Amino acid sequence: MNLSLNNAMLNASNTVNNTFFVVLESNGIWAEWFYVDDEEPYNDGEAYAGRINLTDGSFEIGLSIPGDFLVNVFLSYGPAYPSEVGLKIEGASVLDFPGKRGVGNCTINGPFESQDGIVHFDASSSWNDIVYFNVSKANSVFYRKINAATTYAVAISEVKWNVTIDATEDHGFPDIGSGMFINVSIPADWWNTTPSSLNNDTGEERVYLVNAPGMLLFEAENGTWIIQCGGPNVLSFLTIYSLCEGFSPVSVSGAVVGDNLTVRGALTATLSGKANLTILKDGGKVFENQTVFGGGTVDVGWFNVSVESGSYVVRLLVECGLEVGLIERSFSVSDRAPCSIRIDRLESTDRVRILLYVSRNDTGFPVTNATVKLFYINGSEIVPDRTEDYGNGSYFVEFTPPGEGFYKFKIVVSGSRIETTSVTVELAYSPPPLPLGLVVGVLSLIVQSAQSAQFSRVLAFLGVSVAAVVAGGVVGGRYYRRWRAPVRAMGAVENVLVTHRETGLPLWNFDVLSLDVDATLVSGFVSAVRNFAEEMRLGGFNVLETRIGTFVRAESELLEVVCVTGKVGRLEVEWLRGRLAEFLRLVEAEAGSALRKWEGGDVSEFRDVFRRAFSSVFNYPRLVRLHEARMRGLIKERGRLTGAIASLEKEARKAGELFERRALSVEEYERRVSELSREKEALEQKIASIDDTLSRMRVRELIVTGKVEEVRARFNEIRAEIDELRKKEEKGELTDRERKRLRSLEKELRKLIDELGKIEAGGM
Repeated sequence: MNLSLNNAMLNASNTVNNTFFVVLESNGIWAEWFYVDDEEPYNDGEAYAGRINLTDGSFEIGLSIPGDFLVNVFLSYGPAYPSEVGLKIEGASVLDFPGKRGVGNCTINGPFESQDGIVHFDASSSWNDIVYFNVSKANSVFYRKINAATTYAVAISEVKWNVTIDATEDHGFPDIGSGMFINVSIPADWWNTTPSSLNNDTGEERVYLVNAPGMLLFEAENGTWIIQCGGPNVLSFLTIYSLCEGFSPVSVSGAVVGDNLTVRGALTATLSGKANLTILKDGGKVFENQTVFGGGTVDVGWFNVSVESGSYVVRLLVECGLEVGLIERSFSVSDRAPCSIRIDRLESTDRVRILLYVSRNDTGFPVTNATVKLFYINGSEIVPDRTEDYGNGSYFVEFTPPGEGFYKFKIVVSGSRIETTSVTVELAYSPPPLPLGLVVGVLSLIVQSAQSAQFSRVLAFLGVSVAAVVAGGVVGGRYYRRWRAPVRAMGAVENVLVTHRETGLPLWNFDVLSLDVDATLVSGFVSAVRNFAEEMRLGGFNVLETRIGTFVRAESELLEVVCVTGKVGRLEVEWLRGRLAEFLRLVEAEAGSALRKWEGGDVSEFRDVFRRAFSSVFNYPRLVRLHEARMRGLIKERGRLTGAIASLEKEARKAGELFERRALSVEEYERRVSELSREKEALEQKIASIDDTLSRMRVRELIVTGKVEEVRARFNEIRAEIDELRKKEEKGELTDRERKRLRSLEKELRKLIDELGKIEAGGM
């Protein structure tokens, strides 16, 4: 059969290189043919069917004529045996023809039919997964896997990789065969930076036939080939931490010579490898450290920083196989760190005792091995009686001022690795203000119950007499209130503070409740009183109601006095202002010349003057008796309130029992318990108020056992700590732990007051 096929019969646009694979069959007067083309992407074949009339030459295409046909699959890297590339057609393996590369045979069960004359066949291959270069000759194929030397150049902005493939001598292609290709596996996150591979021997470039994620393929020959790629920087950021045992690491932008640091790099993925830390100054290396790591971060230590002060570059390099990261940042090193001083405790009793804490400003870490010195404002150094470094940033200093007075002094802290810093402290210093004879007299007044009972009977008698006057009319009532004003006023006085008007410095502070100059009051309470007094002076008023108490103010030419009292009325205020003015007059009359010359410092020369004037104006023995009577009354009232609370609790338990027996309904039970809870809360608030007052009253005169000093010390410790915690509570700065501590101290204070009540009851 002779048949001529022309362009009208065969569509060459659907072929590769105008190549057709044709099958011809004779069917009567018809000659039928089938042909196949391979159109990109080379993974399917299209079978066309047609026939020609052998008599008149007419032809038809697009007929549904089942039959066998050939499929030609082109591979981009050259001819191969079907088995080399795992070639399959419609899932059926293509068999090799021995000695014929690029030719295969595949049997697919049919029939395959098409209404439009086109039948689709899918071809698949696993060749993309094969990493090798090969050489072919006749019916042989040569595979070789080799290692490629890989170097990199890394900068902050980019990572460049050079892959060197040695295809020479024992590593090269044989001298026989054709179709030589090199297939290079690279990490999936790499990319080629040039479109071609480079023959390092000849300078020839070969365009990549396949440029896919993780793979580059090019036609090759013997020689050394260079692949140029780019890769990601696997370090995202760098942080430098300062270290101190017992403290969490702190991120820093600078350090001090001798610090312990760790440099932490964050990786873009979980990796493992080697990290290299380099410290550079002016381009030169001054420190280096290496470590291995695994995870999402890497830490490299820079311990005991031993470089000189200056600016440095911190560079961190990580190598994780074919993944590299580089990051760097500027960093400064200083000879000394700024620091701060915190006064944790300031006590002025027989000596001045200071507990201070020194920490660095940049890290907050404690400063140890520092030198602590004290200086008066005039520059003269204070020789301490005792100093101690606790090794945790805390330092204790104790010294004795030359005499009673108000002092300003400077605490100076210095060290080899810190900047010298200082803080100025103000305090009033006074030995115990009461002479021994007066203390014995007060004890006698308290211990002799007969005298106390007689005083009570006198007051009772006066009360009866006054009742008769009140019944007589309004005039009698006014007379009674005015007559009782001094007693009420003296019973309400709690604290007296005298200030030198010219300098604004305190000259004398007397805590009537404790009969002493109290360290806590000096450091905290006196400051509050001075602030309120300044507000009163600027506002032009002499009486001020505050949370602390009622402030009554008076002034003279040289002095200003503020008296803090409990709740008092107008008549009591008038009486107090008159007494305070007389008090200042007596002081100026005796010591006016010295007060005009005084510019601060020692106040011991005025101490006896203030005492004599105060005792003369306020009748000191009577003042003591009034306050001791007030204390006894408060203790008795506290006992009554405690008993009332116990009764309420008993009643609440009884209500609970009735509810359990269903003698009370739910509504009645809840109403009753709610009423009892409100009553109990009100009583507890009254007890807390009493405890607050009693905590400031002197206990030494009530304790007649051998535990005098022990109880007094503990009482003052509790009172001072409670005052500090309450200040923080008012400012909203109290932590949960400190709040629990405050409640515990208040509970301990109440127990101590109960003990005092028992001692007072047994000793009176």
